[in-house]
Amino acid sequence: MAEPPEGHNLTAAVAHFQMRYGLVATGSIDDRTHAAMAVPVQQRLVQIGRNMERLGARFINFTQRYVVVNIPSAQVEAIEGGQVVRRYFAVAGRPQNPSPQVDATITAINFNPTWTVPASIIKKEIGPHMLKDPSYLAHENMKVMDGSGHTIDPKTIDWSSEKASTYVVR
Repeated sequence: MAEPPEGHNLTAAVAHFQMRYGLVATGSIDDRTHAAMAVPVQQRLVQIGRNMERLGARFINFTQRYVVVNIPSAQVEAIEGGQVVRRYFAVAGRPQNPSPQVDATITAINFNPTWTVPASIIKKEIGPHMLKDPSYLAHENMKVMDGSGHTIDPKTIDWSSEKASTYVVR
């Protein structure tokens, strides 16, 4: 059996590390990979302990097939027989607006669903963006609708008013 090319094992090991830590598995050490590798052992042990407590308190009964949503890395993994069989990108909340933790049995999957933006996000994020750049929603491929579902030109809305958060943004 031929030996792998020199550096192949190291590249594979770096890619494996990146995958385990929710990074893009390139096999090259970039800034994010370096930062993940540079976490001191004591800090990593504290993280592991906290995660064990958090997971242990949730009484998760993993079956042969399940889905894991890794919010910090914005990834969704489908697990079957203890192996990752599919990996997808996910939309997750920002640290200041975290996504909630959910434990549930999946009964259906809707790929690429429309997303109705919550009023709080319209008020805190979209309104300020629209005030700075009136074409923001067009760049983000988002539409504004009234209560009847009719599309409205977002440039006709006063985004600094309280009424702005009563529209539907998808």
